Amino acid sequence: MKKKCTWLHLAFLLLVLSSCSSVYKPVRVTTMMLTEPREVHASGSTSPSGNDMQIAFAPLKYVGVYGNINRFSPDNIEKPPEERTFHNSKEAGLGFWYVFNNNIHVEVSGGYGTGAGQMRPASLQTGISNNASTYFYDYERFQYSAQLSGFYEKIVLNAGVSYVQKNFDLSFHLRYTEGRYENLRAFAVYDITGEREELPEWTGPVTQSPFSYLDPTITLRGGYEAVKLILQAGLSRPYQEAPDFPSLLFFSGGVSINLKTGMLKQLIKNDP
Repeated sequence: MKKKCTWLHLAFLLLVLSSCSSVYKPVRVTTMMLTEPREVHASGSTSPSGNDMQIAFAPLKYVGVYGNINRFSPDNIEKPPEERTFHNSKEAGLGFWYVFNNNIHVEVSGGYGTGAGQMRPASLQTGISNNASTYFYDYERFQYSAQLSGFYEKIVLNAGVSYVQKNFDLSFHLRYTEGRYENLRAFAVYDITGEREELPEWTGPVTQSPFSYLDPTITLRGGYEAVKLILQAGLSRPYQEAPDFPSLLFFSGGVSINLKTGMLKQLIKNDP
């Protein structure tokens, strides 16, 4: 019983830590995992940070292009726009890959992305780090909650090394993200009526503030050559003092599909 409770506590802790982000959320790290020209690698996953789709294509040997989108929008159907919680982001980039004879796969990539979000971070004095000294001090602690909203743009650099097998691969990636907020706004929301009051003194000094994160991640894929289950877990750490409190942990699970030119030829050959 004690062991079961320990796992439940761990799962709850992971969920809480992965849900503390406000405007910016670290989404699943791109893993192109390309091994030959004209190969397509597509995947979809779900996590506490939302649902995402990624696609990568090798137009040339050792060259890859990729794109990904992420959407997070829980229980918003019956809420007015000003009360909704959401996050969405998109990213596209170019990379290079190589596979050694011992099944070691390496890749590097870089890309550009944008995002927007409106979140209610936990009331733990973790909203805007440099301005946290005024976090709800003028309000009754249990009557108001925080709301942050805004836009951001980012530049992403990513490097990874993997051990690749036909039915299984294990990857380690290190992602560096540098971005800048646009129109970052903060509100105090009265929980009983839903009325909110903007707090410009919260975000004034950081409206155009830069941010950067370093995200080490581990990715597992297993199954068939063309279709595999995918699991990823990562740790998001501010590389410089961040104006927006980050998710400390992020994780996701889903399905990946690999389409190689030889697979179609083999299907045609085996077709009676």
